[in-house]
Amino acid sequence: MRERLFELIKEGNGGYEFNGLERIVDHLLAAGVIVPPVELGSRHKIYYPVKGTTIVYETKVYGIGVDEDGDIVINPTEYPEKVIEMRGVGKTVFLTREEAEKALAERR
Repeated sequence: MRERLFELIKEGNGGYEFNGLERIVDHLLAAGVIVPPVELGSRHKIYYPVKGTTIVYETKVYGIGVDEDGDIVINPTEYPEKVIEMRGVGKTVFLTREEAEKALAERR
């Protein structure tokens, strides 16, 4: 199963391995997660409310990696320093615009 998950993530990244891929696979399997909740590329978008505004930002996932603390992170821009922790999915970042707008309305 580990090898298949490794290949699926690599395939979703255009066939390229990236720094921390093995650690991500091991972490996902250890945590009981089979498939990451987001995909790389334009087929899947993520949404997050911008603090202090009424704006919901929409972006594609540019990368998935591991930060210096070993936490899995999503890179929502082409700039590697901008990351969202994977555990924020459903809390600070959402898989649908509707979920993000609902969270924004609840924060007001």
